Amino acid sequence: MGDATIGPRVKVRELMNKRHARASLKGLCLTAVVLAPAAALAEEVRLTLRNGGSVCGVITSEAGGTVTLTTPQGSRAVPSSQVAARRAEDCGGGQSAAAAPNRAATQAAGAPAGTQTAQAPARPAASNQLPAGRELKMAGVADIGELLIPDLVDGYIAGMGLRPRGWSQGASPEQRFQEGRDGRGQPQRRVNVERMGPGDGFVALGERRADIAMSTRAPNEAEASQVQRALGVDLVTNAHEHVLALGGLAVIVHPDNPVQRLKIEQIRDIFAGTITNWNAVGGPNRPIRVMAREAAAGSTEQFTAEVMGQRQIAANAERLTSSAQIANNVAAEPGSIGFTGMAFVGRARALNLVASCGIEFPAGTFEIKTQDYPLERRYYLYAGAKGNPMAEDFLRYVSSPAGSEVVTDAGYISLQPVLGTREYTQFRLLDATRAAPTAPDPRYTQAMADYSISVRQALRLSSTFRFDSGSQALDVLGQGELERVAEFMKRPENAKYKANVLGFSDNIGAFGQQRSVSERRAQEVARQLKQRGVTVNQVQGFGYVAPVACEEDANAPAKNRRVELWLTQ
Repeated sequence: MGDATIGPRVKVRELMNKRHARASLKGLCLTAVVLAPAAALAEEVRLTLRNGGSVCGVITSEAGGTVTLTTPQGSRAVPSSQVAARRAEDCGGGQSAAAAPNRAATQAAGAPAGTQTAQAPARPAASNQLPAGRELKMAGVADIGELLIPDLVDGYIAGMGLRPRGWSQGASPEQRFQEGRDGRGQPQRRVNVERMGPGDGFVALGERRADIAMSTRAPNEAEASQVQRALGVDLVTNAHEHVLALGGLAVIVHPDNPVQRLKIEQIRDIFAGTITNWNAVGGPNRPIRVMAREAAAGSTEQFTAEVMGQRQIAANAERLTSSAQIANNVAAEPGSIGFTGMAFVGRARALNLVASCGIEFPAGTFEIKTQDYPLERRYYLYAGAKGNPMAEDFLRYVSSPAGSEVVTDAGYISLQPVLGTREYTQFRLLDATRAAPTAPDPRYTQAMADYSISVRQALRLSSTFRFDSGSQALDVLGQGELERVAEFMKRPENAKYKANVLGFSDNIGAFGQQRSVSERRAQEVARQLKQRGVTVNQVQGFGYVAPVACEEDANAPAKNRRVELWLTQ
């Protein structure tokens, strides 16, 4: 890869520590950052982040552990805990202190919280060409391109020992680019990001307008075929499909709303306009104000498919242009409800979701990691034709520990395994009884008893293995999960654990057949884990016991065909 390769020799955090040490010699205190008081909020500053990236703009507020800035690309919220340093700097966006919007005046004028009332003039797109292999082009859904990709790009560039110049406007409002510059201020790397609607990233990939497509779903048959014809590559393979992070849609309400959980069908009725007052779902006598993203957004596509079904979001729903704007507005309006990516919940509160058969799912990180949460989703990067070493290098970076740390810092959910709690074990056992059939087969009753024995003194590992339809072959995420579990179990603090490898099936066929299939899948996962040095205590299949999706749900078979890991001492 030449000088484009990062490899293990570069760690962003080590690099930042060295920079901090050099800055300290110049009298700058970077370890205890004190942000400007309210009277000084009008200056342009660059915040250096602990993940190696940076944000440049005008600070407009500091509250609730969050620093909000107006940048040349719009409003940006940064957790205070992630700020490593601050310095005055011209952000290059043509925005002076005098032109910075005053948030208090904006709200006094009646604009909704989170509304951007002024956009800074854009910097022109870069015109100078870099040598081949030093420019990367990405295109796809804004849900990834708004926050996660910029942070990863900043960390990636900093990891090379280059300075991120700051994100600049490209040739259109949806295009932005970042440059990595050397000590002389000369650009050495450039990353272009274009935010598009669902599916458009695959079109850009096939037309070679992008090296990497960003998506919140796998390509459909037509999209995959188009790329196959154009590039001769199969996108849905390990070589081209990369799961960047996990996430999910949260249904959010005002933090003071007493409603804690809603059934999926209640949410559907609210967004369709059938339920219009909170008192119909156990809340106060207050009209419901529905907020949603525009129809072309990836989150709207998922919500419509998985919640609305054949129904449409009501015409009087307020349509907003960003997930952050929905979260801000819901947090400010007691009667409101909306949906947003889990990373954008902010000061709003996420509701527990209740499936039709009574299974309840908190909107939490662990539930997302297990992929059991009904509205979970994967954030994908799809690589096109090989030939750009920078694309391959960036994909290696995002899957590294440094990249995983950036994913977490940005508010998304990394693929790294974590252990559940005793409380989760009890909650899961209760959910299993809620979903039990009304007239169970005696073999089901025995399997349920066996399941209880296997997990009641154990802790669930978030790693869950799912399979390609109609086979015992692990899907793309499951194949990578084997390595992550092996690494987790090799850590000294986890040497005390042994794995119970437990298989589950869908509800198709006789129960004896279900249990047999689930056990074969558990045995296959156990075999591969043993090959990687994992100590296995138990391997067992339970068939259609403890489902995580109800029979009538369209995605139930795929969700319920799984292998779970429970750790015991």
